[in-house]
Amino acid sequence: MTKFAKSCLILIIGLSVVSCDSNNSDGDLNLPTTLGSMTASIDGVAWSAVTAIATRVTDNPFPTILIAGADPTGAGMALGFTDTTQTGTFTFDSSNITVMIWTPNASSGTYKDENGTVTITSFTADNLKGTFSFEGRRFSDGAAISITNGSFDVGNGLALN
Repeated sequence: MTKFAKSCLILIIGLSVVSCDSNNSDGDLNLPTTLGSMTASIDGVAWSAVTAIATRVTDNPFPTILIAGADPTGAGMALGFTDTTQTGTFTFDSSNITVMIWTPNASSGTYKDENGTVTITSFTADNLKGTFSFEGRRFSDGAAISITNGSFDVGNGLALN
């Protein structure tokens, strides 16, 4: 597995922990759970993250922007694409350094894009907005999935500048 794919999976796992419900009555670390939004239709069924974040990974040969969201069940989605500060559409295919990943739960496996697009509609130092869609296949058995009507609005100073 590539360093980039591992980073995406770590980001999804981290979001799953942050999105879990707890009363935090013991005074431990109090992490915010409304950093941004991410929604999509998964094979026609609406999905919405309770937590979504974005970050830039610049300490590797291929600087990347990562966006990830997770719902209360631990299902998570991650998008990664070549670092940019420009608006526009990026195509996801095997010829460039981009990835979209959907993990419905730990037991059902992870789906990776075969093709798709992400469109950045707004990029500022503290906010990133856009839309996405992709067709993917599950790693374990090649089962197909369709992710449509995706959108994200993430930021609040999360290392985007």
